[in-house]
Amino acid sequence: MNGMGKWRTKAVMAAALAAGSLAVTTGSVSATPLGEDITVVTSDVNRGGRATWHHNRDWLRVCDDAADGRRVAARIDGKEWMYEVRGKGKCSDFDQWDLPEGKKVKVTVCLQDGATGNKYACTTGYGEAIAEPSRR
Repeated sequence: MNGMGKWRTKAVMAAALAAGSLAVTTGSVSATPLGEDITVVTSDVNRGGRATWHHNRDWLRVCDDAADGRRVAARIDGKEWMYEVRGKGKCSDFDQWDLPEGKKVKVTVCLQDGATGNKYACTTGYGEAIAEPSRR
């Protein structure tokens, strides 16, 4: 194989690997650019729960989007789980964090069977906390 053929083979392999990596990560992990809220949705067929991290005020909204009898659990950075347990169409807001500007934020949302059941259909997203814009 000549030098050009080797280069072409390496380029095709690199492109295939990149495409494969992208396909693997789009279903369960997402990255959000600085300055945008992060919304992650459970991976079940009904897409029964979602969590939105609001970057400029450091608060988390956890919502139940399906009448499936499950609770929705969400957390940031591996901290304590926050729950929405009141049923379809309900959301709960949590604002006990004060993260430094530029902090990378990991948001995970799952479904859970009952108060002590296993968590499943989990999805994770990533973003960055920013300072609240000044209001002048």
